Amino acid sequence: MIRFGTAGWRAVIADEFTFLNVRKVAHTISGYIKESPEFGVNSDDYRQFLGGKPRPPIPTVIVGYDTRFLSDEFAHEIAGVFASDGVKTIVSKTDLPTPAVAWAIRERGAIGGVMLTASHNPGHYNGFKWMPFWGGAAVPAITDDIERRVELLGHHAVRVMSLDRSLRESWIEDVDFRPGYLKHLSSLFDVKAIKKARMRVGIDAMHGSARTYLRPLLESMGVEVVALNEDRDVLFGGRSPEPTPESLKELAG
Repeated sequence: MIRFGTAGWRAVIADEFTFLNVRKVAHTISGYIKESPEFGVNSDDYRQFLGGKPRPPIPTVIVGYDTRFLSDEFAHEIAGVFASDGVKTIVSKTDLPTPAVAWAIRERGAIGGVMLTASHNPGHYNGFKWMPFWGGAAVPAITDDIERRVELLGHHAVRVMSLDRSLRESWIEDVDFRPGYLKHLSSLFDVKAIKKARMRVGIDAMHGSARTYLRPLLESMGVEVVALNEDRDVLFGGRSPEPTPESLKELAG
């Protein structure tokens, strides 16, 4: 049974979180965004949210992923399903934090985005988070409908367009969101004041998707950074990627 909460659907990799189930969820979402009168591509709310920006000529979805096992492969499998269903997908070139996907949704005027992450859960979990066009969590009216559609789909096969064809026909576009997102974040800070403070900070990326974002952002503002655990480790060093007192002992020491 695939069940969504506000943080998405999470499950153990190779148990319930499989390519088969991920394809099913992607396929049901492509149907949902085309058909939903409230939150789909033809909804008044989506048009109003664009604020005068032109609506993409075909439904467009952002897809991002974290550092977990097979996340990048799951992301491109999802993109292949969307492509087969006539939905354009903009896929992150690298793992990235969830807020960067939210920013990309709004920046691109996309109908929504998928973030593959299981948040603070241990490394043997992965997750499928659907964010509608406002870049926040999906409300129950959305997730309930997605769950219903997955159940109705049953054991029907889901088509997946090959990566070569989807790239050749421009159904999938690989984009590095990092420069634009870091520029956006910098605009929210008083950079002159931060540079003047001459701060020295320690950060623990915990092998997660902030590993190529947080230190460069701070260093661009003149902060001296001591960084830990910036390499990709799908097991997160044998701990859950959650900033608890126990997991931050190395940083505190």
